[in-house]
Amino acid sequence: MRSKSIIVLGIFLFIFSPSAFAEVILDANFFSTIPHSLVTFETDGSGLPVLLMPGESRSMPYDEYAALGFTFNPSIKWVNDSGFSTDAAQAIGGSPHNGIPSALSDDYFIHFSVPVRAFGFWVTNNSTVPEIPTFEAYGANGLIETVQFTGAAIDGTIRMIEYGFLGIMADQDITDVHTTKDATMFDNFMYSAVPEPATLLLLGLGAVILRRKK
Repeated sequence: MRSKSIIVLGIFLFIFSPSAFAEVILDANFFSTIPHSLVTFETDGSGLPVLLMPGESRSMPYDEYAALGFTFNPSIKWVNDSGFSTDAAQAIGGSPHNGIPSALSDDYFIHFSVPVRAFGFWVTNNSTVPEIPTFEAYGANGLIETVQFTGAAIDGTIRMIEYGFLGIMADQDITDVHTTKDATMFDNFMYSAVPEPATLLLLGLGAVILRRKK
């Protein structure tokens, strides 16, 4: 049993720092303190169920979720992974069946058309492949931050499958996220236009550090 702290203290640095600031997010509970959107990929952009058999994938139009504020470039696929270990790891912090993308989509961008200051995914990764899942967040002035699914980001493993939550928060709008990976599936996409500093300070007063025990 171990505990992992996400540094919500970073919220305070975010509020008072006079220069550009970005911080890794290692727990989905970060979003419980702020207004946010959640996309589980169990439904399409119109809210209709995406029904996939185990092991099946389906092409997703690049602008499927445009009404929710984001698009993909190039287009990717919904996938229902059929592996026992992946399903078990997905069930811990993701949605029941679907995730993104297929094994054929290892390099793509997410573009936000709405103001976003924080985002994150539930990650299930096959540890036997060398490529480490990586997020690069970009803003109007270029690269903001790069994070990888390694170290403290990994909550645990089931056989060869690593699982955990990974994301980025910043003090400027994140316009694009460049994702590179190998045998990895992402689920429960969360993103937020972080509230104004005064609101964020009030939300953070009771929870400087969130702890999750395994």
